[in-house]
Amino acid sequence: MGISNILAALLCAFQILEVGAGTTFNVDERDFLNALYSVLQRLYEQPRHPRLELKDYLALLKVLDIVFLHRKQLSAETVNAFVKRLSILQMHMMPNVQAPILFLIKQILNRYPSARSQMLEIESDAIGGGFGITPTISMYRAELNDP
Repeated sequence: MGISNILAALLCAFQILEVGAGTTFNVDERDFLNALYSVLQRLYEQPRHPRLELKDYLALLKVLDIVFLHRKQLSAETVNAFVKRLSILQMHMMPNVQAPILFLIKQILNRYPSARSQMLEIESDAIGGGFGITPTISMYRAELNDP
C-alpha cells in the first residue's frame, strides 16, 4: 500500500477514535500507533512524487496533531520514540515542511514534560524508547518498528 493511502487510512481511523467511536468498535489504538511509527520511517526512506509530498505531509501533521495533542496521554517512551523519528524525518525535508514538523515537536514536548526530561537523560538501566543498552554504550535504534 502506498504512503498516501496509509496516511489517509490513519487519518480516518484517528478521527473516528477522536470522536469516541473507538469504544463502540472495541479498537486497540496501539496497532494504529505502530503503523504511524512505521510510516514515519518510510517517508524518509522512499522517494516520493513531488506533487504528492505536500498533501502527504499535511495528512501526517493532522494525524500527529490528533494523536499527541488532542488524545489521551501516551507513555514517555512512546512520545520519545516518535519525537526521535520525527527529528530524523525533518532533516530529510525541504524547509517548508521542516518548520511545521519542528513546531509540532515543540508542542509535543511541551505537552509531555516527563518525556522531555527523560529524553535529555540516558540511564544505563533504561530499556525501551528505541534504545539498545549495552554495558558501555547506549544508542538509538531507529530500525525498530514498535515505538
